Amino acid sequence: MWVRFFAVCALLVTVTGCIRFPPFPWAKYDVDGDGYTIDEGDCAEGWAEVGPDAPEICNGIDDDCDGIVDDGAEGQILVFVDEDGDGFGTGDVLTACEVAEGFSEVGGDCDDGDPAIYPQATEVCDGVDQDCDEAADDGLVVDLWYPDADHDGFGAEVEGSEGCGPPEDDWVNATGDCDDGNFDAHPGAFEVCNGVDEDCDGEIDDGYPEFTWTEDADGDGFGNDATASTGCKPPVDGYVLVGGDCDDADDQDFPGQTETCDGDDDDCDGVIDEDPPEWWRDADGDGFGDPAAASFTCAPAPTDVVPGTPDCDDASVATYPGATEVCDGVDNDCAPVPYE
Repeated sequence: MWVRFFAVCALLVTVTGCIRFPPFPWAKYDVDGDGYTIDEGDCAEGWAEVGPDAPEICNGIDDDCDGIVDDGAEGQILVFVDEDGDGFGTGDVLTACEVAEGFSEVGGDCDDGDPAIYPQATEVCDGVDQDCDEAADDGLVVDLWYPDADHDGFGAEVEGSEGCGPPEDDWVNATGDCDDGNFDAHPGAFEVCNGVDEDCDGEIDDGYPEFTWTEDADGDGFGNDATASTGCKPPVDGYVLVGGDCDDADDQDFPGQTETCDGDDDDCDGVIDEDPPEWWRDADGDGFGDPAAASFTCAPAPTDVVPGTPDCDDASVATYPGATEVCDGVDNDCAPVPYE
């Protein structure tokens, strides 16, 4: 009876992990026949497969009674600590009878705190080595990136930054922006008649008709040719399409103006006071001149007059157009019929 009781108790100690029995008198007996007594180190008296010489196997029992369960057991596997649960571990190689939670049979994880980082993971363009091959962003498409300050989708014409993604926000992989401070100016933009190269082709206002504009300082409708500027619209207010003004400070001088005797080139044809009035000399002082003594000048002599009708006898003061006809054999009124 005592032998059976001892064997059961010894088995419970082994299985439950309780401490060994205190030294009882029967501790000196080898009940299970494994060659060891409790005093000699048998931790499961009554179980012949458990003893100091027993081989450790993967069974959750301290087979060799060294105080450690499954240590050095046959059939153990190599495992790694897998803290992020991505299936890949890191750190020192450990042995275990099975892969418990938090462990993995596969090592090589270069960041065991991030489940997205492990060998053969998909590489993402973020400057991080996701696949643990000691190269960040490898295998991704590399492009050139340019700063896009005006957010029009085209970067400034500067040296690009190479990478699989933009180095900073507001960088794009298209360049050619000729004005990165103007949202409306970029390659392919709609050209507007405003003196700006919107489509960045190096030409301003291309596609629009070009006119010649001149400044009209005196407001007479004619501009000064020396201020000529070409474009689809006037450069500033005060420019007109018609030039040729020879004196843009005088609104009475312009092409087509009536020439007057004033010492100015009123009609801007390069000649001053051309085509002066015709003056006929009035020798007899009757107010009518002699066509044979005609002159052209802007400053007639005091005795000259611009006649309405020529004098037929500039030596007789009584003979002139409209004079009273008298019976003297003379054509007093310069009419073709005497004595009418």
